[in-house]
Amino acid sequence: MNTRADQFDRSTPLTEAQEVYWRMQVRDPGNPILNTGLYLELLGALDSQAIMQAVTRTIADMPTLSLRFLDPGDGPRQAPGPPLMLGFADLSAQPDAEKQALELMQADSRRPLRLAEEPAAALTFFVIDLERHFLYLRIHHLAIDCYGMVLVANRIAAHYAALVQDAPLPEPPHPLSLAIDEDAAYRNSARRVEDRNWWHSQLAHLPKAIGPAVSGHDYLRARRELPAGLLETLTAFAQTHRLIWADVLRALAGAYLARRTGGEAVIGLPYPARLGQQMAAVPCTIANVLPYYLRLDEDAPLPDWLARQSARMVQGRHHGRYRSEVLRRELGLTGRARLFGPVVKVQPFEKPPEFPGLSCRLHILGAGAVDDLILTFRGEPPSGMVFDLDGNPALYSIEELHEHGDRIEAFLDAALHADRLARIPADDGRAATSAEARR
Repeated sequence: MNTRADQFDRSTPLTEAQEVYWRMQVRDPGNPILNTGLYLELLGALDSQAIMQAVTRTIADMPTLSLRFLDPGDGPRQAPGPPLMLGFADLSAQPDAEKQALELMQADSRRPLRLAEEPAAALTFFVIDLERHFLYLRIHHLAIDCYGMVLVANRIAAHYAALVQDAPLPEPPHPLSLAIDEDAAYRNSARRVEDRNWWHSQLAHLPKAIGPAVSGHDYLRARRELPAGLLETLTAFAQTHRLIWADVLRALAGAYLARRTGGEAVIGLPYPARLGQQMAAVPCTIANVLPYYLRLDEDAPLPDWLARQSARMVQGRHHGRYRSEVLRRELGLTGRARLFGPVVKVQPFEKPPEFPGLSCRLHILGAGAVDDLILTFRGEPPSGMVFDLDGNPALYSIEELHEHGDRIEAFLDAALHADRLARIPADDGRAATSAEARR
């Protein structure tokens, strides 16, 4: 009979990215905020047996989903446990099946996990009605980041296509050991020293963000879809000025934030940190959040200012494997001092996977800690984009988040039609929100 000790005899150390989340969880063990999640809303004549078989195959393909975590005394370790089991709930006879399914998902995602004793992930298949089904995935950030979570969803879709269309099976994913080996090599490399020195030279004299040392147990979310016209304008602007549309969006969102903090800000910009095709196919947690200092030049030609911001973002990504949490410790940012304030995420990979014969909608339920404010743009301009504003409930009300959403959408539209930032009105005379005033 296998015991937990036997299981962890086959364990491996955590990567540097995982160590960060381990420390966060140990510091606040009852906090479920690191439970990330999504659900796929599947519309149409679904083959239920095929979808469940596709999930089972994905679980077998990706031992990451069944990882357990434990500190036996000499540092945290991870080990594959028995494969997780797909949950099933037929709610089609209930008067409000969708509401019940969402409540069950919420209850699961808000539950602190026993990381040494249960799988890092959970998968549940919900029957809502004859032609509407939900497939729910919850996984701890220790095991998989947002990019990895989408890899799981895409793999389920690929297996489903193979089953219902007799299509080729998807290629096996690369193993977690690849990420562990790459992490170990980087930790002992000259490149890491170079990256560290570059970041220290960039951050030595930057303003410090002040905020909670530990993320709250929950967050508030204001969601909207950006208008198609705005996305068309963004694409045309980027093409005209030979800029990366995602960097234009990052810079303009940062400009909005900097306007509210005296014309400068240090924001967080996520970086996937997956170098090469092999790492791009590894379901794991490896993404980093890079500090980015932004200072407004209201009178500069806007395309020129944006080009400078994009070039600096590219430079930061070149050194992007050096962990921001390590930088925070090295720079002596303790207590409420943080390396950056709000985070701006542009996630073009977060779009619905394709299931043959079905319409699929992707719903992201949680993506990790929310210390302050997170602006997330999900999708790509041609296919539509969801804009989520997640806020720490200790700092923002839901009304303030919706107000920020209105302002940001208006700011983006105005900026894409302006020749310089100075042409953009200052919020039509509206005052700062109470959260901004508190800071």
